[in-house]
Amino acid sequence: KLAVEHPETKFWFFDEQWDFENVKTDNVYAMLFKQNEGSFVVGAMAAMASQTGKVAFMGGMDNTVLDDFYVGFANGAKYVNPDVKVNCSWMNSFNDVTAGKDVATGLYEAGYDVVFACGGQAGLGGFDAVIEKGEGNWIIGVDGNQGAMFAAKGTDEGKAKAARTITSMQKNVNEGFYDAMKKHLEGTLPYGQNAQLGLDGG
Repeated sequence: KLAVEHPETKFWFFDEQWDFENVKTDNVYAMLFKQNEGSFVVGAMAAMASQTGKVAFMGGMDNTVLDDFYVGFANGAKYVNPDVKVNCSWMNSFNDVTAGKDVATGLYEAGYDVVFACGGQAGLGGFDAVIEKGEGNWIIGVDGNQGAMFAAKGTDEGKAKAARTITSMQKNVNEGFYDAMKKHLEGTLPYGQNAQLGLDGG
């Protein structure tokens, strides 16, 4: 509504697809991320690290973006090991740490030894679960470098979480915004369309 009412103002819309077909807005730049690409890479790593042949994706809420994360993860794991079992579980929250811990605990107890925690604050509960379950269990973070973040705390708990973290799937949203600002200032930013940002652009 605002974009239509203020055609002279430039809007940036990110992490979801803009409906340019039904909302005629050539003042909107929509920035989508190919999170399936990065998730494919960490899915492959999960399958390589798993000793049980069972890996899991733990998402915040079932939506288009998180489904894309899961599809990439599952395909990456199957690429490395066609027989790997891939579980998809939802925390039904992006901020309930307890829900994240409960879901992750259940997955570890069911033999899923590598869990991709993809759910914002709720996903942090997975890091609590992995250190409780200990040796033989692993976790993959998301968005920022979560292993380094925990290690930087300098606490025993932080070090324990970092030690159980294989890697993190980073979307590098900051790179997307930097690239958008650079192109905007140059007058080349493609307003009026959905841009797809992936591994090839960092």
